[in-house]
Amino acid sequence: MAERLRLVPGVQLRTIDPRTGQQFGFSDIGGHFKGHADGLITGLKQAPTALHVWEGKAVNEKKFAKLVQLKAEAGEKNALRLWDPIYYAQAILYMAYAEAPRHYLTACTPGGRDMVSVRTDTDLDEARRLRAKAERIITSVKPPAGVSTDPGWYECKWCPFHAICHGGQLPAVNHRTSVHVTPELDGDGRWSCAKCGPVLTRQQQAAPCPHHLYIPALVTHALGCEQVDASEAENWIEYRLPDGRTFRNGSKPGCFTSEELRAGGLHAIDLAADPLVASLRAEGARITQAGPLAPPNLFGEAA
Repeated sequence: MAERLRLVPGVQLRTIDPRTGQQFGFSDIGGHFKGHADGLITGLKQAPTALHVWEGKAVNEKKFAKLVQLKAEAGEKNALRLWDPIYYAQAILYMAYAEAPRHYLTACTPGGRDMVSVRTDTDLDEARRLRAKAERIITSVKPPAGVSTDPGWYECKWCPFHAICHGGQLPAVNHRTSVHVTPELDGDGRWSCAKCGPVLTRQQQAAPCPHHLYIPALVTHALGCEQVDASEAENWIEYRLPDGRTFRNGSKPGCFTSEELRAGGLHAIDLAADPLVASLRAEGARITQAGPLAPPNLFGEAA
């Protein structure tokens, strides 16, 4: 698509930032909020002297037809906002960071058979709102609300995190799900761990923290419980289930490790009440898999 645009007389398209030798990029909020634009373009017939941020998108036939329809019905400058909120937010932010008054989006069908373009005006108030939203999410101590509480909602049904939002599953045990980590706002996307150190590499972020405790909001959402106590010194967090039972997430004796809670959830807590399992756990054994407990055999037949 870039080569096609460069064939248009008068159009000047830059896809590489001469200052870095790389794609034009923007970084903010301590390096936790980043993006890369496809290019900067001038010489468009509609506004020859105006600088535009350029983004090229390849979409399916249905999505392409919708953009064509919106451009005709709502006007070129309104089409992107109505067509795709994510692409629109991207455009608004990139214009603000590039200090460009316009955005130019080209969309093509698979193979580039058909192409349509729309221009969008800058909106600094909307850019500030989007940046503030990003900062709230980055610095929040709990995950943001999901897009829907309905597990059958179309955006949820095919999401790879469906089981976490709607199925009582806890997420992976790693530094990013640990209560001890913080996204630091100095540096370039720096994360720190109160237990492991001030700088975590990407590999360390993806690996389990040896002192891992889940972010409490993840546990209360997955297991339907409430946080009632915690000990920073002993590294545990206590929760209470609706039936009144309590349990602790931690590595001390009597606690459930994060790995156990992820492996079995409520089933792990039920299983640990069995005297044999309790004695094994007291000796250092850990639950690695747990499901619904079998009903009691009332008639004495072999299970």
